Amino acid sequence: MKKNKWTKLLLVGLVCSTVALNYSPAFAANSSWSAQPISDFVENKIEAPTVLNDEKYTKYITREEFSQLIVGLYAKSENISKENIPTKENPFKDTANIDVQRAYSLGIIQGVGKNTFDPNKNITREQIATMLTRFLNIKKIDTSSTNSLNGFTDKNDISTWAFDSLAYCVDNQIIQGSENQLQPKESTTVEQAITMLDRIAIKNNWITQSNDLYLYGFLLPNNTELNYKLIDSYTFKLEFNWNNVKDTEKIKQDLNYMFNKKFKENKNQINEIIEAVIKTKQGGFHSDDFTINESKTYRIWVWRNEYTTEINIENSSDMGEIPPIPSAPTNLIQ
Repeated sequence: MKKNKWTKLLLVGLVCSTVALNYSPAFAANSSWSAQPISDFVENKIEAPTVLNDEKYTKYITREEFSQLIVGLYAKSENISKENIPTKENPFKDTANIDVQRAYSLGIIQGVGKNTFDPNKNITREQIATMLTRFLNIKKIDTSSTNSLNGFTDKNDISTWAFDSLAYCVDNQIIQGSENQLQPKESTTVEQAITMLDRIAIKNNWITQSNDLYLYGFLLPNNTELNYKLIDSYTFKLEFNWNNVKDTEKIKQDLNYMFNKKFKENKNQINEIIEAVIKTKQGGFHSDDFTINESKTYRIWVWRNEYTTEINIENSSDMGEIPPIPSAPTNLIQ
C-alpha cells in the first residue's frame, strides 16, 4: 500500500467545502433512479459512445445526441451494427453527423426547417415523443392514442404535431409528467432520455435487463448488501453494517466484481483494498490510501465507524492540488 504522505488532516466538512470552491467536479453522478436504465444500455452495448459517458448523464441532451441514442437502440433491436443501416444523401447543411443521417434515412427525424437540423440545440420532450413514435412505427408498433391529456394543466402548450405522440407516451408510461404538467417545451437530461428508451426496449424485449446498477461510473450487483452514497461531486462511498451482513464472501465477491469491472489492470491493488475491507470486521481500522491510475486517477481508503465499514472512492483527476484524506472517525471500535 502507498503510505499517506500528507501531514495535516482536515475535517470532512472543511475538505468538502474547500474542494467545492476550488476544484472542478470529477463525478457527474447519475441519479439512483437511472442506475438500472444506464446499466441496461451499458451492459447491452448500445452503440452511443459519446452519450453513454459519465460526464454527460446529468446534462441536457442535444438533438444530435438523442439521434445517436435512438439509432443505437434501433440497431440493437434489429441485431445489426449501425454501420449496416443504409443512408440517404444528407439533406442538412448544419450537420454531417452520421447518426443524424441514419436517423433521417430511417424516417425517425425530419429536421426543423429547410435543410437544417439544429444538432446542438437541446431536444424538447415533445420532440423526443415524436421521434419515439416514429421509431416505434418503423418497428410496426401501433402508437395510436385517444388520451386527451386533460389531467395536465399545460396540455395547451403541446404543439399540434406532437400531441398524439405525447399522448401515446403518457399512455405507456414512457414519459411521465410532474405535478400535473408535461412540460412539452422543456429540455431533457441524458439520463432521462436513456430511461425513456429503456422502458421501450425492455417492454419489447430488445435488450436484456442488467443484473447490475450503474452508479458514479461503477457497476454494482443489484442484489448487493453494499449501500452507496454520493458525498460530493468527486467522492462517493460504499458502506455496510457488519451486524447486517449475512455472507462475508458475498461482500468480497461484490467488491471484486465492481472493482474488476472498472479497474481491469489493477488486480493486486484490488485484492489489497478488499483485504483492508475485510480486516475491519475485527474492529477499528483506518487504511492508508490506495491510488489507482487508469483513464482517471482514483484514491480509495477504508475505515470502520462504529459497526459500519466505509469504502471511500475519490476521483482526483481534475482536482488540481489534491487535499488530504479526511481524518478517521473518532468513534472507531478497537
